[in-house]
Amino acid sequence: MNLNKKNGFTGYIIFWLSQSVSQLGSAMTGFALMIWTYKQTDSAMTVSLMTFCSYMPYILVSLLAGSFIDKHSKKKIMLVSDSAAALCTVFIWAMLAGGRLEIWHIYVVNVITGFMNAFQQPAQSVAIGILVPKELYARASGMDSFSNNLLTVVTPVLAASVSAFRGLEGVILLDLCSFVFAFCVLLIFIHIPEKPTGEKKKEALFSGLKEGIDFLRKRKGLSYMILSMFLINFLSRLTYENIMSPMLLARTGGNEQIMGIVSSVLGIGGIAGGLLVASGRIKGSPVKMIYLSAAFSFLFGDLGLSFGRNVWIWSLAGLPPVFRFPL
Repeated sequence: MNLNKKNGFTGYIIFWLSQSVSQLGSAMTGFALMIWTYKQTDSAMTVSLMTFCSYMPYILVSLLAGSFIDKHSKKKIMLVSDSAAALCTVFIWAMLAGGRLEIWHIYVVNVITGFMNAFQQPAQSVAIGILVPKELYARASGMDSFSNNLLTVVTPVLAASVSAFRGLEGVILLDLCSFVFAFCVLLIFIHIPEKPTGEKKKEALFSGLKEGIDFLRKRKGLSYMILSMFLINFLSRLTYENIMSPMLLARTGGNEQIMGIVSSVLGIGGIAGGLLVASGRIKGSPVKMIYLSAAFSFLFGDLGLSFGRNVWIWSLAGLPPVFRFPL
């Protein structure tokens, strides 16, 4: 069996497993750096800016990245993007080992990784669409949702355990090992067929964006839905996803155990939501379910997190937002 020629759903499973390992390493580093930053500054704002610095470049560059990804090798884009992120991690490790790591170093690194993620994540989505047969899209989506939420459950525990024995340096080295593993699997074992694009033509920088806008103008219903979902996800990222962890650290005096417990509960809620959607027991219009669950999430989830003062309320309030994500 020549694994270099693997494609189809078997290829996707190999790719999914390797990327999940790499994502676990990255998530552990992100969690450990968040704790380290809070201990250095005792400032929730400083911690929340870490996420902001990675998210804003991602949004801005995503407007232009689509046409570039369509015209270039998805595999090469992922390899280059992952390599750039790994170099940033090496830089953080070197600064930390030399006792010279500062907060602004983390901000700069997050800006760079946010920029590269704007290419890596869409390229990965397209690659999955190529590897997976259409009739298995739902299964692949379920596997992806399951792994993401499982990482949310185990990341705090693993990051805290490794950090207790080897410190932040140990977490970062483990992250680099997971990168090497995923990089080698993608480079050697995964074959992603590229669709012929015909004769390459020089196009203006914003030509892809203009085509997308023209496409949506002709489809009002789709454009309204995309715009509303963009606003929902944007506000969710800037509030719920960006502020929750710093808020928990600030309200508990930097208690990383409580933050880890709440994060793990959120991951369990996401797994439960994914299993419920996969079971096919949710009936009715998918569009209505998406918007109703979003309204329920913001009403009960965000308010509960804001007014909560103990781990039980925070855990319960965090379930509605993650429970709706698989929808």
